[in-house]
Amino acid sequence: MKFTYLPTYLPIYLYLLIHFCFAIDSFFSHPGETAPKL
Repeated sequence: MKFTYLPTYLPIYLYLLIHFCFAIDSFFSHPGETAPKL
């Protein structure tokens, strides 16, 4: 593996992870209202 690409894609991975966590949180907090179609 080439670890030189890690700093480039790290912000993307963090963004997707945070977005996924917020999607799950909103899914369990408000079911039926703004529930994402997973």
